[in-house]
Amino acid sequence: MSQHKKDDFYFSCMPRMQLKTICLLLTLLRNTKNIQMRSNRNTWTSDKSKAKHFVSGNRYEIGEEDFVESAAAKGQMIVAGLEVGEYVLEEVKAPENAEMIADQTTTLFTIISGSQMPVAKTVKNDTTKVEKDTPQLEGQDVAIGEAINYEITVNIPDGIADKEEESNKYTSFKLIDSHDPALTFMNQSKGETSYALYDGERLIDTNNYQITEHANGFTVAIAPTYIPSLTPGGTLRFVYYMYLNQLADPTKGYKNEANVDNGHTTDQTPPTVEVLTGGKRFIKVDGAVIELRPLAGASFVVRDENSATANYLIIDPVTKAVAWTNSPEKATTFNTTNDGLVDITGLAYGTYYLEETKAPNSYIKLNERIAFKVDAQSYAVANELVTPEKVPNKQKGTLPATGGEGVTLYIGLGVVLLTIVGVYWIKRYKA
Repeated sequence: MSQHKKDDFYFSCMPRMQLKTICLLLTLLRNTKNIQMRSNRNTWTSDKSKAKHFVSGNRYEIGEEDFVESAAAKGQMIVAGLEVGEYVLEEVKAPENAEMIADQTTTLFTIISGSQMPVAKTVKNDTTKVEKDTPQLEGQDVAIGEAINYEITVNIPDGIADKEEESNKYTSFKLIDSHDPALTFMNQSKGETSYALYDGERLIDTNNYQITEHANGFTVAIAPTYIPSLTPGGTLRFVYYMYLNQLADPTKGYKNEANVDNGHTTDQTPPTVEVLTGGKRFIKVDGAVIELRPLAGASFVVRDENSATANYLIIDPVTKAVAWTNSPEKATTFNTTNDGLVDITGLAYGTYYLEETKAPNSYIKLNERIAFKVDAQSYAVANELVTPEKVPNKQKGTLPATGGEGVTLYIGLGVVLLTIVGVYWIKRYKA
């Protein structure tokens, strides 16, 4: 068996005179007469309802009153004791969450006289296997507002064009996306971030499917009239884009799950893709005291490089989307209040630079940019916020602030004192 769940089978055959005990790896059976068990022997009947049903995952041997069953490997069925002859194996029921394929339901095989080799046959069922990926993303981290390319792929059933009586067997085929509220689907059919549906490498016209958005997700439904046109056994691929919105923060990941419903099968273990965003916290403090003394009134910008020509960070006040500009006037300014905190979120992982543009009153502005790294541990670990990095400032007039106004004041006072002392000694000498 190619499947890993139990199927129902029955035998029908054209029996021969000679009886031969042999192991047979089977899947399904049928013909003009059907095997049944009666008084320690297998007989044949034309009444299909009385036929013996064989189930995958079992081994069958002829017993006194009925076949003796024992366990076999998953998806495998072994029948011992068949006569030499020609047989037809027919599948009458597929495993749970699988579907029979019209041209796979009957399988011919022959038991040859004198052969000691078991006859092995394989019968396929249609199942659904969904895969999801972010092919253009290295790692899982993105900036808020950054377009994220997703792909959902699923196998097309071999029996996609099968009929049930006069009607198409498959009348529904839906790709289903479910995502976190912090993710937004970019529902557009044109442009660089547009969606597209492919049958293999063949682009499917948007007239042949419909996209319907719902709470925290959307559905791609293929038109019933187009479903039989899909390639049997091929691959269906949906390419689309999403982005993290204003609800995202660096304390957790944001998941996106995909599945398929074709009216017959689904993926029992649908794939999930997770994306993250990063951040960093700072606290402006008085550098001259041991205890933590937050400072209000400082202003900062973020640069993408440690150079005068580096770009400036822009964070949209409403959408929280991240962008970059070479204009300092357009840059987002981070201002400290009484808690001294600078909270920067929505960045992709990497190295950035904090630049002070205004110091608190009575403090000296920093001349050097502060390099900082954004990664999985820079903002929060196990849902606990990381202690903010200290950014100390020195008060004006303190000697340690080399090159500051305080040093100039001390030098000036020293020159005045030396001049007074010099004049005093000159006058005393002349006297």
